[in-house]
Amino acid sequence: MRGQLTGTIFLLALLLCPALRAADGPFIQALQIRGSGRPVEIETHAGQTLDRARIARDVRRLWATGWFEDIRVETSETPEGIQVVFTLVEKPRLYLRRVVFEPESRKRPLGLKQDAPVDAAWAQQVAAALRRQLIEEGYANAAVESELIPVGFQQADLLLRVEPGRRTRVREVRFSGSPGLPPEELRRALRSTRARRLLPGVPGLWRGWRLFPPFSDARLRADLERLRSLYLSRGYFDARVGVAAVEVVEGKATVTVGVNAGRRYRVRRVEVVGGDPGEEIAPHLDGSFPVRKLCHCLLEARRTSERQGELPFAVRLEVQAAPEPDWAWWESASGRQRRGEEPSATDSWVALTATIAASPAYRVGRIEFRGHHAFSDSTLRRALLLEEGELFDQGRLRRSLARLNRMGFLEPVTLSDVRAERDPDGRRVHLIIPVKESKRGRWSLAGPLGPLSAFGPLQFTIKSRLPAWGQGPLALSTYNLVFSLLALPAVGLSPLSLTAGVRWQALVGLERPYLPGERWRSGFLLSPQLGWRGALTSYGFTQARQAAGAALQGGSAFDADLYVAAQWRAGEREDGGAETTAAGPSVVGAGPAFFGAGVLRCQARKPSWKWLRAAGAVAANLLLTATPL
Repeated sequence: MRGQLTGTIFLLALLLCPALRAADGPFIQALQIRGSGRPVEIETHAGQTLDRARIARDVRRLWATGWFEDIRVETSETPEGIQVVFTLVEKPRLYLRRVVFEPESRKRPLGLKQDAPVDAAWAQQVAAALRRQLIEEGYANAAVESELIPVGFQQADLLLRVEPGRRTRVREVRFSGSPGLPPEELRRALRSTRARRLLPGVPGLWRGWRLFPPFSDARLRADLERLRSLYLSRGYFDARVGVAAVEVVEGKATVTVGVNAGRRYRVRRVEVVGGDPGEEIAPHLDGSFPVRKLCHCLLEARRTSERQGELPFAVRLEVQAAPEPDWAWWESASGRQRRGEEPSATDSWVALTATIAASPAYRVGRIEFRGHHAFSDSTLRRALLLEEGELFDQGRLRRSLARLNRMGFLEPVTLSDVRAERDPDGRRVHLIIPVKESKRGRWSLAGPLGPLSAFGPLQFTIKSRLPAWGQGPLALSTYNLVFSLLALPAVGLSPLSLTAGVRWQALVGLERPYLPGERWRSGFLLSPQLGWRGALTSYGFTQARQAAGAALQGGSAFDADLYVAAQWRAGEREDGGAETTAAGPSVVGAGPAFFGAGVLRCQARKPSWKWLRAAGAVAANLLLTATPL
């Protein structure tokens, strides 16, 4: 019994005694963290063996928090063991007061929020974003430096020193190689690098007035993708498009695009599989690619998928060689001559298969607004067409954002601003919508044929939003205190002219503008100068104007374009080359060419008679704005 007790005591001494464990490495006797009261999590603790790799991981973890501007680790030896001291230097907590540009002429909106927390890393990110913006505008050698200047108590000004350099614009885009298509058609496909003619020239006297777009790599790449999509839509599935040369003289760039159109294929069959149901598109008798019918079918399939909550929507276009059809006799040499095409000894026919990938259906999970202070969640949620638990419909989300923007209380919110977090296990999509409230006060000047009325009086208006008190229809943040000064003629042209012969008339009132989701409880103006008849008339005109605008505009936001990856189906090429199984970039003169790779861009269909609808909405807005405000 005594021997067992002695053995136990010896084993405990072996485990706990630092001197006996020193053979494995230095022993940490004490650990201190100085310079910060923040709770930090590190792996290093007293009682462990000193591990340099563990300390390095702790330093990286502390630095990644962004709380500290300096981290030092010191070790000292004592008879009892090693003492480790982490010395942390916290970053000063500063908040943005204003943004200063140097020089002042380079000032531009950055969308930075006043009183936002700032530090040196944040300032560098703002400078990098501004530099990217300048490069996109054609300033290829732009330089931006940032500096935080402390002012007052815990406040700082962001100083941005901007040196844009010389701006480069695109003078002309030329095409070399074997384009296969007329240069005029290729130039019409350009969007970001095509010069716009504002005024025609006079031969021999004036070249006219043209607007040259800024030159940047991103804009050039976007137009190259549009050209590749154009060639795919014309049946040139082997087309290769790339930049051959860029010549810059005195700030004007001449871009030469190298094109090898390759063979033009004729389409025998177009099939859409994976949809509900599948569809086969009848080809044209001349074998041309029915790209409009295919894009229409795919866009309709995407709308159906969005309404059913299926995420994500993916489609792949496969191209495969096909035998010549029986009705190819229609494409005779005489027929080619009538259409102005060159005769061809042999034709290459292909079959196209658009495969829509099956996707699971998602429902709306949590909807969260961030960045609002004066408005409650209920006020913003009433403008949405989506509710938690419903099938997630991206089209309804786009229309909901359009309704939010019509409220007039917030800065415009786009679909790219919304963060959608998918939960694959629960099949839910959690939406986080960041909003930024607009300024409380604003002023406007309007009059006959002005921005608000075609027949109303000249008026100067000042509006100020009330504080955030109350809830529901009584939420004061949704009301404006209005002061307006009207210049009325001797014979009033407005049906609400107050007093004949009065030149100037002051009007003070309480206004609740039209809010989507609160149609009948908004859109009114209460003023003692108008009286109850004038208030009812103003309310009626506002409701009629909103109803007419919704009917003419269709109440829907525009769909986004659809990009379809095209590839040749695996198999031997006609020229004996290797197999190709995926689409890839094709650049003239840069390595091996990828056979038949590209992206087909299907442009979303715009509402029919768009221009007529817009003109009708403007006319209705002018005719129905007969009130002084």
